[in-house]
Amino acid sequence: MKIPPPRPPSPYVSRFSGALFFAWYFLNVMYNITNKRCQNAFPMPWTMTVVSLFVGIPWVLFLWATGIRKVRGTPAYLSCLSLSYVTAPCPWLASSLLPLRFPGTPS
Repeated sequence: MKIPPPRPPSPYVSRFSGALFFAWYFLNVMYNITNKRCQNAFPMPWTMTVVSLFVGIPWVLFLWATGIRKVRGTPAYLSCLSLSYVTAPCPWLASSLLPLRFPGTPS
């Protein structure tokens, strides 16, 4: 069985891919500028991160629970891996909120 050579993409597909790439790049730049302005106005990056986490996670869970956004079918190990990225900073965050004083270290 002979496999035919792949056809080159149509101009429509190439233009659409280019438009998607431009939209992603433009929106990414705008997000970074907005984030930088927020950081300048409110210079507490950990507080902003924690607030966005505590707002974002319930929002996504609400969208999944109501069916507005469908949950992708992912293998269980990937779900656990993504959950570990969310929960990994928690011990560090707790220790940074309640700093430990060790003997011999400046207070």
